[in-house]
Amino acid sequence: MAEHEQIRISHPAFEDMVEVDEGIASLLVALWDRGIMTCNSCQENQPGTAWIEFYSVTDAEKFVSMLVSALDPVNRPEEDDFLYSRILGWSGNERGSWRYEVHTQDCREYYNSSKDVVELDTSLPCSIEFTVSMRFPVEDYTRVLELVSRSTSPLGQSYGLCSQAESADPGTEGRRNYLASNEHRFSPSGLG
Repeated sequence: MAEHEQIRISHPAFEDMVEVDEGIASLLVALWDRGIMTCNSCQENQPGTAWIEFYSVTDAEKFVSMLVSALDPVNRPEEDDFLYSRILGWSGNERGSWRYEVHTQDCREYYNSSKDVVELDTSLPCSIEFTVSMRFPVEDYTRVLELVSRSTSPLGQSYGLCSQAESADPGTEGRRNYLASNEHRFSPSGLG
């Protein structure tokens, strides 16, 4: 895919500015404002397909629940029934189906810059957590943003990734340290 225009926006978990694709930035900000955290994204990482990776299964579930609950089957029955089926993956391999992948994360991993390798901190308890990648048709973006924007109340904080080892508050020193030590996986320049 071609390089996309990047813009800098404030990411709440990093308390810092991050670069994201301009074409997906509004959706990311709307999600973050509602307590749904993402760790990677691309406005079109495959032809015709947008991609968002969520910090946790819970974040992905909140996003999908938000979309489905905001659909309007009374005033837009055909359009929203079709979108509902595609969001839930019920349309099979048909063009327009949303796709989901789960990825494992070992919370003991950190980047050792002096050796330029990823290592395990065996002093920490084993904690395997999951992120969720979601791919959806680029042509759904405007409707998705509209549905998310319709949801006015935050759905609660969920920051995933090693929540047992540190506070779920993204402003804590522990969270920033974890994210900083795992830049090989979640670098601010690629977040979204």
